[in-house]
Amino acid sequence: MRIYLKDVLVNLKNCGKVTGQVVSLTEFGFSKIQNINSNEEMIQFIERLCLNKGFNLLPQQIVDCAKSFSGDGGGEEGSWNKLLKEVDKLHARNIMARSSPRKNP
Repeated sequence: MRIYLKDVLVNLKNCGKVTGQVVSLTEFGFSKIQNINSNEEMIQFIERLCLNKGFNLLPQQIVDCAKSFSGDGGGEEGSWNKLLKEVDKLHARNIMARSSPRKNP
């Protein structure tokens, strides 16, 4: 209930604007962004989510992820939990890529 009230307050404070920069980083905020079917807003939302959670994703990974979840990329809209798992998986893959020894030719 507290999260819902926080979202309502943020929404009122921003004159009803729904953007990836202002919605809360919750399932409720995620569904608001999905409802507007905008890749750009989903990109901003995912960038904020990654920053908040300390995840490192490449810009192209964020764009591809946004297309999968915004409903605007022709793909099927995913769920909040699926987004969290995808972002976590990409972050782990990036860490593994950085930590694995590179072969010198």
